Parts: sequence; structure tokens; C-alpha cells
Amino acid sequence: MVNFLMMAVATPITMFLMHTSQSQQYFVSAQTNNIVVTSPVNSPTITTGDFNTFVGDSAGEDTTSGSSNTMVGSNTGKELTTQSELTFVGAEAGSMATGGSDNTFLGFRAGMHNTLASDNTFVGAEAGLAVTSGFDNTFIGEEAGEKVTTGDDNTCVGENSCLSISEGSKNTAVGTDALGTPLSVLTGDYNVAVGYQSLYDLYKGSSGNTAVGAFAGTDLGPSSSSEEAVACNTMIGRSAGVNSENVSFK
Repeated sequence: MVNFLMMAVATPITMFLMHTSQSQQYFVSAQTNNIVVTSPVNSPTITTGDFNTFVGDSAGEDTTSGSSNTMVGSNTGKELTTQSELTFVGAEAGSMATGGSDNTFLGFRAGMHNTLASDNTFVGAEAGLAVTSGFDNTFIGEEAGEKVTTGDDNTCVGENSCLSISEGSKNTAVGTDALGTPLSVLTGDYNVAVGYQSLYDLYKGSSGNTAVGAFAGTDLGPSSSSEEAVACNTMIGRSAGVNSENVSFK
């Protein structure tokens, strides 16, 4: 059991013991409107910036400046230095992030590898895990958008949604496994998938496809890396166009 001693901080740059155990010592540090609750060995040293909150072992460890950041969880935002307006909650959320602004990562390892990406919202364990420089993406659900690296303006809602996308942009997926499957790599844009496993296993530069309904557009194509991408197909209804392999539904 972890027991905390609650105390008031009256002056800036004050540090005092909050909790001790055989393996850890946690401190609260108030540095001009900044709150740090972490191990003193791995705590950030903020020289400029206000309204930051760091809670958890190594949370915001390398931070020296920046404002309005909230890091809650072990190793959250560990490698950030001067960024502002970031919210990372969950063990290792944004733990390898080195840049970006206005990002919200909630969940274990959410947004873990971010480097330059900004204006993203990732909610769920490993949501947006591999994003490095994508902008304006919204991933909600466990492993939603997990393999996206540089895509922009994607909206993916549901467990494993958009799991096939690597660099595609402006795609929309709603439903478990919509635009999913870890076996394909999709770099296309403007695809819309609504329903369980809709547009499942779509890859290459396939673009402009719309599938509404469970399994709609599953295995639409291409069936191998040597075939052409498919584009501008519309499929509505459960299992519409399933296993069609490159048939046109324009």
C-alpha cells in the first residue's frame, strides 16, 4: 500500500518528502507554479515555464522549459525538453517523444514515438504508437492507428481501427478492425470505413474507397503487392463487396 503525506507548498522552489518506501522516494517540488511529484533522481529541472504538472517516476525527466504540460505516469514525456501544451497520461505515454505541441496522449504507450507531430489526440493503449510526424490525427481505441507514422488528418475510432495505415492521410474508420489488419500497409488517402472489419486488408495506395456495414469491402484488393491499388469504390451493406479482389464498384 502507498501512503501519501499531504502538505501545502507555500514558497517556490521548495522540495519535501511526500512518500517513502524501500525502493522509492517521491518528492513534491513547486517551481513557480509547476508541480513535480516524482523521484528526485529522475525529476525535471525546470528553469523557465509555468503551469506544468509532472507525476510519476521519470515523468518529464528532461524538461527544462515549456509551459502548460501535464505528464502523469511512469516515463511519460521523459525525453521532452522545451515543449508546451502537451497532455500525456498513462505509463510510457509519449515516453520517446522529442517534439510537437498541442498533443493529447491517454493510455499505455499512446503516442510513444512522437518526434515532430502536433495537434494529435490518441486515446487507448498504444494508440498512435508509431506516429513520428503526423498532424491532426484522432485515434480512439486500443491500438487505433498503431502503425501510422507520418499520415495527417486521419480519424480512427475502435479497437485496431486504421491498423493497416502507415503513411495515408484523411482516412476515416469507425468500428473494430475498420481499415485494420496488421498484415497490410496502406498509404492511400480519403478512404471511409464504417462497420466491423470494413475495408479490412486494404493496402498500397488504395484511395477514395467508401464501405459502410460490417465486413463491407473486406479483401477488396489488391490481393498481392504486385497488383494495382484500388480506388473510388462504394459499398453499402453488410458484406458488400467482400472478397471481390479488385472488382470495381464505382
